[in-house]
Amino acid sequence: QPEVMRAAEKDDSYAAHVTEACRDAFRHLFGTRVAVAYQNEIKLLGQSLYYLLTTGSGQQTLGEEYCDISQV
Repeated sequence: QPEVMRAAEKDDSYAAHVTEACRDAFRHLFGTRVAVAYQNEIKLLGQSLYYLLTTGSGQQTLGEEYCDISQV
C-alpha cells in the first residue's frame, strides 16, 4: 500500500496548488478581506474542483497516474 499513500500525497499536493490558484483568483476579484473571510469555502472549492476534474470526469487523479494505479 505504499503506492496508495504516495498517490494520496501527490493528490494532496496538486489539490493544494488548485486551491492556491482559487485563493489567488478570489483575492484578485474580491480583495484580501473577503478572501480571508471565505478561506474555508475557497479551500473546499479548490479541492472539489481538483477531484471533479479528475475523478469526476472518469480520469485518474494525477497521484494515481504518477503511481500507475487504476481505479476499479
